[in-house]
Amino acid sequence: MKYVAKFMSRFRQQHRRSKPAKPKITTLAAGDEAHGDIYASGDLRVDGIICGQVDVYSRLEIGESGLIEGPEAKAGDMVVRGTVKVDQIMIVNSLIVTSTAYLEGQVIAGSIYMEAGCTVRGSMRTITSTMNNPYPPVVGGLLSPPEMES
Repeated sequence: MKYVAKFMSRFRQQHRRSKPAKPKITTLAAGDEAHGDIYASGDLRVDGIICGQVDVYSRLEIGESGLIEGPEAKAGDMVVRGTVKVDQIMIVNSLIVTSTAYLEGQVIAGSIYMEAGCTVRGSMRTITSTMNNPYPPVVGGLLSPPEMES
């Protein structure tokens, strides 16, 4: 529990830098691959393949054709429609796992929404008491289950 609180404190401090004037959305298209650590100060949409650590300030979305493999994924919010095989997943706010998703790893999140039909291997836990987010909500606000369909 101490480790999680320490991580969240450090994660928030690292992300207190000034936010971009306009929302930034970085996209890794289907057929594209990235190997190594990825940091995004805005949103990141993955329809291709990422092999490495992923650190996203805002929202990380993995499309149905998307794949993330690596030691760690961190984000403010995460929507999984594709495949995530990561040792540790840390989400400050909400994690949404849709019916088409395959998620593998140890998950720690502020809140977790799962649709019937998804595949999850590993552990999941919510830690709302240590996740009091001092910075404003992500651009566009948080997703709730009825808004997942797009």
